[in-house]
Formats: sequence, structure tokens, C-alpha cells
Amino acid sequence: MARRLALLPLLSLLLAACELTEVTVAPGARMVVVQSVLSRTADSQFVVVEYSLAGNAVPGPTGNSVPPDSPEFPVHGARVTISHENGACVRQVDVLVEQPPATHGAVASGIYSGPVCHPAPGDVLTLHVSTPDGDTVTGTTTMPGAAERDVRIAGGVPVAGGDTLALDRTRDTVKLGVTAISAAGMQVEVRPTVNYFGGGRNVLYAITDTLGMALPGNLVDPFEGDSGQTIFRAGRYYTLAVALMDQNYWDFARSRTDPITGQGFINHLDGGLGVFGSVETTKYVLRVTAPQTDPREGAYRVTGTADGTPVDMTLDLYKDEIDQGTFSAFVDGALLQGALHLSGDGHFGYSEPDSLVLFFGAGISSGSYSSSYTALYTLTAMRTADHTPFPVRLTRPDSTGFSLDVTLTAQQIGGP
Repeated sequence: MARRLALLPLLSLLLAACELTEVTVAPGARMVVVQSVLSRTADSQFVVVEYSLAGNAVPGPTGNSVPPDSPEFPVHGARVTISHENGACVRQVDVLVEQPPATHGAVASGIYSGPVCHPAPGDVLTLHVSTPDGDTVTGTTTMPGAAERDVRIAGGVPVAGGDTLALDRTRDTVKLGVTAISAAGMQVEVRPTVNYFGGGRNVLYAITDTLGMALPGNLVDPFEGDSGQTIFRAGRYYTLAVALMDQNYWDFARSRTDPITGQGFINHLDGGLGVFGSVETTKYVLRVTAPQTDPREGAYRVTGTADGTPVDMTLDLYKDEIDQGTFSAFVDGALLQGALHLSGDGHFGYSEPDSLVLFFGAGISSGSYSSSYTALYTLTAMRTADHTPFPVRLTRPDSTGFSLDVTLTAQQIGGP
């Protein structure tokens, strides 16, 4: 008992030390925030110029992302230039022009863009921003670049940018390696190459200073809880982007302001806050497959006529490993406006195991629309288990009047 009582004063002191005191922090001074990451191969570059939130009493618009939407407090009428300090474009000064606001009723966008002379790896570029209020922000970046890239399925032959790698998610590994002329780090992103709803979210984002990485096909998605769902899903195309980062962008991506740990944001700009960096990016296509074991998996040929045009498509279905009721499929062939080479997602019926629905997006050219307009197609069918032909319904709802609702014929021509 005496020992327990002796602990009471110590516990009281500890509890008193944990009490929180409310502190009022005075508003900070307004700062110019500049954000720009140059792409070595892009024809046009952009710079976002805005004021910080600290010290502003008037709320600005919320929920916008840049670009193309306007930042919270855009800076209007700034002079934004990029100067080339060496290389083939030495002494050239490129002027970026303020873009019209994307938000209706806004008076300024804060986004400045325009063509910039293509730099080579190792070239040094300087950003200069002057605001109407007399603020000046400057920054310098050294353009990264690769002497050699080694991207391959382990044991295979390296592929060039834009090429397609065939990845069996049950056995293959993607090997990434870069020999840099100039770089501080490497950024890797993977996202599904979908053709509707604005594109797919990143399923993988990683940065490293080793300039090398291995991506196993069975890598588990850390954002899907403990479901065991993998990054790669069979029956899908993915875009793999490998970017070399300069020192400024590398520090920007790896740092943050954390009031708990005291970790601070690494800023390389003079006169303002933000980032002026650069990247060299190469993209690849991953075609992900897996062994097909379910009788409903495999190749289907879909034929018929839609709007007086012959249709001849092949669907290659792969059931999801975790969610047995869903699948993805490669879609190849001819449909209305031309050739298809894409992937879509679908599900099997819950009451009828052989019913299936597939969603995919494809370009449409009707009236005032061009192939850049992507419409969502829905294919619905009840497959036959004996591989005999069966009807499928193909629909394309469209509020503009270019809807489609036709019946085609499908037949399973391959499977386990």
C-alpha cells in the first residue's frame, strides 16, 4: 500500500503535464506561392502563382485543383519568365502568359503557360516571377535525364518508352533501372488505363533515390486494407510512368511540415514558397494476365451490325482473384468509329452465374463530336456453358441524342 501511495504524486505531475493550453496564433504575413515542375520533353510548360492563405480574411473558392482550375488566391498580372543559363538555348528567355480562368466568374487564373525551348539533361534553367505588388520569386533547376533505361519483365529484354510489357501477375516481376546523366531521385506511378469516368486513380506511387525498383505482379495494394487485393488486376492495361527528378522536386516530394515531429518543408525558392523543379518522364504500357481457371473466363467473339456498321470484337475475360463476382477484360477489334484496343471492367450476375455485364469506354464520332469524346458502353449477356452462340445487348446511353441499343451475337472461342 505504501508503494502505491508513493506513486500518486508522480502520477499527478504527469497528468498535469499533459493538460492542453489554448494558444491564439497571430495571422502570418501573406506570401507568394509558386508551383512548377518542368517536363523535359513537353512542348508547353506551366507555372501556378498564388498568395498563401495565411493573413487572408476573405475566403476564396474551395475544392479546386490546379491545373486547370484556379488556385485559392491567384496572382493576376505577374510577369513569369524562364531563362536558359547554358546548353543549346543559352541566353534565351521564354515568357509564360497568364491563362483565362477556368472557373466561371473568376477574374484571374494564376496559371501561366507557354512554349519553352527544350532543354537537355544537365541544362540549368532559372524561373523569375514578378508580381504587380512588387514581390519577386526566383528559383533554379538542373534538368534531369537518363543515359540509359532498363525496364523489363525479369529475365526478359528491355523495352522502349511506349512499348507494352506482358505481365503475368502470378509469376512475373517488372524490373526498373535507370543510369542517370543528372537526377536526385526517381518517381514511379502506375494507374489503370481506363477510358471512362476521367481515368483511373494511381494504384502505386513511390519515390526512391536508388534509381531502381522491382514491382512483383502479386504486390498487395496497401490502400485496400487487409483484403489481399493486388496492385495489378488481370485483364487490364496499366500505364507505368517512370520519372527522373531534379533535386528541387525530390525535396518537395519527400518533405512536409509536421507539427508533431517538427519535420519541415524543404524550400528552394528565393522570395516565396513552393517548388520549381523538373522531371524527365518515360511511359510504358503493362498488359496484365493470369492463368484462366473459371469456365466463364477466356476469349469471346462478338459480331453483328450497329448503326449499319459491321462489328467484330474479341473479349478476353479474367476473373478477379479476390472478388469472385467481378472481372476485367481486354477489348480488341472494330466497333463503329474504328479499331478498339483497350480494357474494361465487369461483373458476373449474382443470381445467374452465367450472366455478365461489361463496361468499357470508346471514342465516338457523331454530329459535332470527334473521337476525343469518350462514351461509356455496356455489354450485357447470358453466356452459354456449351460454347454455342448467344445474344448480347450493347448499349450506349447518351443525353445528346447519340444513344445506341443493339443486339449482337457472341460465342466463347477460348478458355480453360
